[in-house]
Amino acid sequence: MAVTALAIVQSILDQQSAAVMSGAFDTYCTMLKLPIWRSFIDSSTLIETEDQLRTDFEIFRQSLLSLGVNEYFRLATKAEFLGEDYIEGHYVVHALRNATPMLASYNCRMVLQQCKGSWRMIELESQHKTRGSALNLMQAERPNKPLGQAPQDDARRGAPPPLQLYQSVLDKMTDAVRQDAFETYCDNCCFPYTSHFHKFDCVLSEPEHVKPVFDMLRKSVDGRFGTEISRVADKAHFLQGDLICGYHTTHIFKDKEPASAPIKSRMLLRRSGAQWRLVAITNALDNSSFDFPLLSPCDVLPTHYEIQKRIDT
Repeated sequence: MAVTALAIVQSILDQQSAAVMSGAFDTYCTMLKLPIWRSFIDSSTLIETEDQLRTDFEIFRQSLLSLGVNEYFRLATKAEFLGEDYIEGHYVVHALRNATPMLASYNCRMVLQQCKGSWRMIELESQHKTRGSALNLMQAERPNKPLGQAPQDDARRGAPPPLQLYQSVLDKMTDAVRQDAFETYCDNCCFPYTSHFHKFDCVLSEPEHVKPVFDMLRKSVDGRFGTEISRVADKAHFLQGDLICGYHTTHIFKDKEPASAPIKSRMLLRRSGAQWRLVAITNALDNSSFDFPLLSPCDVLPTHYEIQKRIDT
């Protein structure tokens, strides 16, 4: 007899709840797949590292303990398969002390992905208003606002794999650079979008603002930095039904010899109609603007969370 989507979601919920109450972080990690898209009513965060996940885990767990909670359980209310490898589930959270509620029950939504035969959480949405990626139940507000739901055109229901979609966007943008086709390059961007280096952030609101970026990339093929550029996707994941996070490596050659060290990057792509477009890009570069005589690759690719923190401050 086939296992239902609801039963799979409830099993993950039970295992996660037990891990939270016992403080078993390593066990908790086995039921998630990084990166995770964490959404509240007023904010969203990409969780990319176990260190960030551990911090959020401890903040949430300590808030339960501070409320005196000794019974923490979550009941799945509905679930559906989004294609063969994804499940969306809705559930209600209960936090009690000796059968007495310590706070009003609240609703959440999760998406699971099948990974080598096991189901792991990749998306989580909570019915709270808070800052940052962690949920502190002692401080969070809970406006009366319903949770989202996967639409019928959710890409996880049957689109090509995210790595294929991500590489396709990379190829179109790279070909536009080679062909000096600025308008084609911009057609693959969703305005406004954000661009980030190791210590540099900016918002590109319209095609005119992209010209320095395009000119910088042109230097990689017109002989100033190099004569050829290659960008290869390393991995990519659906964060939501219309959002992909991917990581790629850029190689620049001059007369077939490496012109710089490889450059690590991350892009967020948002689906607009039938097309996936860039909404954020981060490059492991120490340069402080788009106008520089030499590339300065570095070993550190700032996480999405680190970028959010420095922008907010």
